[in-house]
Amino acid sequence: MKDTSHLVQSPKNQTIAYAVIALMIAMLMIDQYRHGQYSIVLANALLLPTLIFGAAYVYINRDRYSSSKVPYVLLLIIAMVSLSCLHEHSTSVDYFFYAIPFFSYLMLPMRHATWFNIGLMLAMIVTFSLPLTAWDVFNLQAHHNAITREEDASEAIRVVMAQFMFFMSALVYGYLAELRGAALQRLALTDQVSGASNHKHFYQLLERELARGQLTRQRVSLMGLYLNDYQQLIDLHGQGAMRRFLPDFVKSMRGLIRGEDDIFRVDEDLLVLVLPNCGEEGAMVLSERFKRRITEQNWSPFVELAVSVVVVTDQANDDAEGLEKRLIKRLQKQRRTSLQLAAFTQ
Repeated sequence: MKDTSHLVQSPKNQTIAYAVIALMIAMLMIDQYRHGQYSIVLANALLLPTLIFGAAYVYINRDRYSSSKVPYVLLLIIAMVSLSCLHEHSTSVDYFFYAIPFFSYLMLPMRHATWFNIGLMLAMIVTFSLPLTAWDVFNLQAHHNAITREEDASEAIRVVMAQFMFFMSALVYGYLAELRGAALQRLALTDQVSGASNHKHFYQLLERELARGQLTRQRVSLMGLYLNDYQQLIDLHGQGAMRRFLPDFVKSMRGLIRGEDDIFRVDEDLLVLVLPNCGEEGAMVLSERFKRRITEQNWSPFVELAVSVVVVTDQANDDAEGLEKRLIKRLQKQRRTSLQLAAFTQ
């Protein structure tokens, strides 16, 4: 199955994150106003409509959100406003900085969030060192602040180190969340016995490939692998033997296909391969390779393994259900022919 562990964070989580950030900022503004920090209140007031707009935009465009750049823009604005208030040495601003890494992993893919937080830490270090630049020589108030900052260097180190600890905690959270999401997706899309993709995912992928084939004028083929005497094999060797056989069989068949192809278990005894950009001739050549592999390989504990292999290629205006029905009909026809030949031989 294709690797899909790089999924973008869900719009629902991001909308909730925007609302939580807006609530935090509103609470901070009340505290900052009470302490007379009016410049910080004004800066934070600029963030509230931005966050509200972002939440509304993400929710309205949730169905086509994969291409949206809104989370990047909003996080950048939040970081810039917070950095502009950092020189005030407000404890509430410091605490708000600590929450940004966690919000970034809710809004952005893990790799992008990690680089964002690294950039934020570097920007914090630069911001703390800004009062010591040549410009401060001509600015008495800034020069006074620079002297104060030199005397309070330990406070700057504390803030940066605390930010680093929160960043590492958020990184671990993002990594574990990504692993959990990938595991849940594998459970949802994978047949737990064979390791092949399941029937539900089969229709989704086939419809997508058929639509893409119509746009690019490429053919899509299906190959069916029907395990003859499936129930008899279970009766003779047991359910455990079949459970050990199916993953090995699927793994061996995957070794014969391209990276864009996929294999599905659509029934207990039926595996179907989706072959994008593959016409009937190419599918027939591949089916012969499958037949040779099945015949030559030892499938212990089964002494003999009989597999019916058929191929169908899409026609004009074919949908997933229609193409699957044609595959099933061809399988049934081949099975009837095989039974008639076996009876005639006996």
